[in-house]
This record gives sequence, C-alpha cells and structure tokens, in this order.
Amino acid sequence: MAADPAALYPLQRVRLVDQVTNRLRDMIISGELSPGLPLLQIQLSEQFGVSRTPLREAFRILERDGLVRVTNGNQTVEVIEMTPAEIIDLYQIRESLDGLAARLLATSGLSSEVEAHLIRSLATMSEVMSAERLQIAAYDQAHIEFHLGIMRANPNRRLQELQHIVRLSSQMFLPRYMNRTSGDESESFNEDCLRSLLIAGNDDHRQIFESIKGGDAAKAETVAKRHIRKWISEISRVTNRPV
Repeated sequence: MAADPAALYPLQRVRLVDQVTNRLRDMIISGELSPGLPLLQIQLSEQFGVSRTPLREAFRILERDGLVRVTNGNQTVEVIEMTPAEIIDLYQIRESLDGLAARLLATSGLSSEVEAHLIRSLATMSEVMSAERLQIAAYDQAHIEFHLGIMRANPNRRLQELQHIVRLSSQMFLPRYMNRTSGDESESFNEDCLRSLLIAGNDDHRQIFESIKGGDAAKAETVAKRHIRKWISEISRVTNRPV
C-alpha cells in the first residue's frame, strides 16, 4: 500500500525546520549574524530558498535556546547579545546541572553508544589542542557534544530538557569572550594562554568520563562541578565581573 503523502508531510517539514534552525544557529555562533542584528524574514527566506513558515518555527526554537529575542511587540526578531553577567548566570546554573547529570549517568551506567560518543568528543578536543593553529569553532563543537552527550544519555528526562542551557552557555563564552582581540576593553587572550586553559579543561573532561565509566557517582559529580567553577572564575576574570 502506498504511503499517504499527507502523512509524510509533517516529517518532511520537521527536517526542513531543523536544517534552517541549524544554519541560523551556526551563523549566529560564528558571528556571521552579529549580536543585535534584526533577522528579516523576507531576506532570509530568499537566501535559504524556503518559505516563512519554517523560518518562524526556527525563530521559536532559537528564542527558546536563548540565541534570539523577539522585540517590538513580536514584530522584530534579533540576535541576542548576552552580557558577561548573563553568561555567568548560565554557568552558575550549569554547575548544578552538570554535576547532577554526571552523578546520575555514573549511577545508571554508560551504554556502548554513549561511551563511543564521549570518546570521540574527547579525541576531537585533543586533536584540536595538538594542531599548530587552534581552531576555536572545532573545539567548541566537540566540547559542547561532550557535555550534551552526558545530558542526553541521562535517565532524568526533565534534566534532558535543560540541555539548551549547556549549548547556549558554551556557545556564548568561548567564541565571544575568550578569543578577544587587543581592541577589546577587557584583557585579551593570546593563543598560548587559551590553549593552556583548554588543555586543563580537557584533563577535567577525561576525569569526568573515567568517573562516569567507573560508576563513581560522587567523584563524577565533584569533578563536573569543579570544572564549571573554574570556567566561572575565568569568565569573571576576563570580563572583570565579580561573582
């Protein structure tokens, strides 16, 4: 029996919305769409070759993830510009989220699929660290996938629903606040300094992974929370915002 085309349409639309959402997210994170920039539906519709319907749905997803905000009585959608204080707020929430996620996953156990995902993320981060030229975007993606992998595999469904906080905090900090130029008002990071910080972070990641894999829930939670506290301190230092 032939499939009903009408029944397949929602699945096709979801895939299109995902594509549009991912493209917009990449453009925001890379800086191609700068903070504060209004997102014009007509212009983006023509650029992407899609109707306004998937664009509007993508905007709703990105608004939920904290990457865009709706202003002017729902008439304007613009790229969000987070302050250092707002980023610190997110990381303070993450200290609890990441610790809980690591503890629960260590208790429930790793599947072979999740273990392989975390190992790949760790390997990618290590490869980026050993490269002659540090690629922030490549590291950031692997870093996000490591932390999201722990949350997605978590037995707590409500915790899984908060994974956008992990993505948003990571996306906002590394590309926008750690790779600063000398023209910024806050202290700039040179590549050697940044590489050292990320190598130390990778040591934490390996400890988190080994603790989860070994079923040591207490250590997994302790290391995960300590890891986030280190980044809170770095964000505070580089942006001159006390915590």
